[in-house]
Amino acid sequence: TDRSRGLGDVYKRQMTYIAEIKDIPYDKKRADVVLSDGEICRAFKATIKEYGLVEGKNIDFAELKRIAKEGEEHIAFTTAIDSLSRGIKSQNEVRKNLKTKKFSDDAVNVTVEKLLSYNYLGDRAYAEAYVSYKGQKTGRRKIIYELITIKGIDKNVAQEVAYAKLSDEEEIEKAISMAQKFIEKEKKKRTRLKERAYCFLATRGFDTDIISSAMNSLDFSEEE
Repeated sequence: TDRSRGLGDVYKRQMTYIAEIKDIPYDKKRADVVLSDGEICRAFKATIKEYGLVEGKNIDFAELKRIAKEGEEHIAFTTAIDSLSRGIKSQNEVRKNLKTKKFSDDAVNVTVEKLLSYNYLGDRAYAEAYVSYKGQKTGRRKIIYELITIKGIDKNVAQEVAYAKLSDEEEIEKAISMAQKFIEKEKKKRTRLKERAYCFLATRGFDTDIISSAMNSLDFSEEE
């Protein structure tokens, strides 16, 4: 009967076993687990060892996939934690790092959600640290650009943090200091010194109004 055949199929699925565990030439951390019915599931070798997945072990494909998924998510999380322990990173950087290591989209998403729930990852905290570090030698405009385009930080977050931590007065003071050092270094060339100083500050990422204020405070009287 149809019911008997259905029960027989269930029984056969339950009786599948691991026929072979094959190494992957280009991936030293993973292996292909081949079942007796021909189904193949890729899993980390650490997971295979932890769950005692050996040739001859009875297991069905659904259970094997569950174990492989659970193992991948755990390893992705520990990989991200290890990376964060060596320096603060944005969500985008964590995602890129995990994707480079060939973790699945599901494992990456689960990892990022878990990191956020544990307060291990936050773009605002990252932006604040980045502004504090880069703000000593870089203009506010360039910092915002880098946060958005390179680090993947939300535009509103990048702007809010940069303007909160770097006031116009601080930017002008920094621009004057950097321009004075540039002028001292370049004054022997004399020609077009004011124009070159302006361009120098622009390349360092200062806003045009900040540059203008700084230039008004500088002395170019010796320029020919």
